[in-house]
Parts: sequence; C-alpha cells; structure tokens
Amino acid sequence: MKTNEISSQTASHKSPALQVLLWTLTAIVSIGSGLMAWKWMEPESGFGIFGFLMVWLVLTKIGHYFAEGFVKVLDRKMNHAK
Repeated sequence: MKTNEISSQTASHKSPALQVLLWTLTAIVSIGSGLMAWKWMEPESGFGIFGFLMVWLVLTKIGHYFAEGFVKVLDRKMNHAK
C-alpha cells in the first residue's frame, strides 16, 4: 500500500478541518524538508543533486509520519470531547 493511499484512507474519517490541516502540514513539510536538504547538501554536481533528492525524500517521509500522527492525535481528542 502506498503512502498516499494510507493518508487518503485515514483522512477519510477525519473532519474537513483536519483534512485541510493535514494537507497544509504536508505542504509545509515538503517545502521545509526541501530547504533543509538543500542547505545541508548544497549540490554542485550531478551526484550532489542525487544526494539532495535522496535526503529530501527521507526528510519528507519522516515529516509526513509526524504530521499524520499529529492529526491522528487531534482527531482522537476531538472524538473523545464529543
């Protein structure tokens, strides 16, 4: 199962506000991890660009797992508050 399928399945049970929050966090994580990877790797060659892309991928995946976990915790807290 791909990450997008997992996110869409778990997001289907969330309120619309939490879905918007998840998409917003996804955009922030993607851009932020790209900037972090660029500063860390500073690619100057083809191999450097490949390294940058790999670091960006890893940082983005880690960030997405944290964002998804954060939204799941919020969803549980909102459901228990009802």
